[in-house]
Amino acid sequence: MKYALSFFLLMMSVSLSYGQGLEEIRKRFHQAVLSQDSISNYHKFIEKVDQTSPTIMAYQAAGEAMMAQTLWNPLAKLSQVNRYEKMILDAVDQEMDNLEIRFLRFAIEFHLPRILMMSKHLEEDRDFIVANLWRCKEMNIDPEFERYITYFMNETGMLLPEQITVIKQLLSEPKSD
Repeated sequence: MKYALSFFLLMMSVSLSYGQGLEEIRKRFHQAVLSQDSISNYHKFIEKVDQTSPTIMAYQAAGEAMMAQTLWNPLAKLSQVNRYEKMILDAVDQEMDNLEIRFLRFAIEFHLPRILMMSKHLEEDRDFIVANLWRCKEMNIDPEFERYITYFMNETGMLLPEQITVIKQLLSEPKSD
């Protein structure tokens, strides 16, 4: 699963640009996922970025969730995850139809321990993502990022039978550049 998350982050780093700032955020986020030693640097970097868009806010939220991995105190870990939850909910509330934000939330919640009971949007986000994958071109999402989302969703084991059919169809389509 770590390989899948790493591949996802690589695809995000080359996905459609909303500006140089978001490209740099994706690049640093990718580095942080690949190396736990980079998480603190990413967190410091992302905290200083102005929250100019809900997408950036979602990356800030992901930074909070990632920081929880670096802490030893369970209460401190929980505090980080609570910050993540508040921030990601704000980002989703501002742009409910943003596939990148919804996918970030899905990926983080998919990896959160279920005992925290903070993975309550998995089915909602799964359904949204699968239902909207066909709109990736319309939403200017990079084809490689779209393919990765499709791959990640297939690998989760959470898809309904009819969603598996959609995903398999998308995965069988030739890559378009």
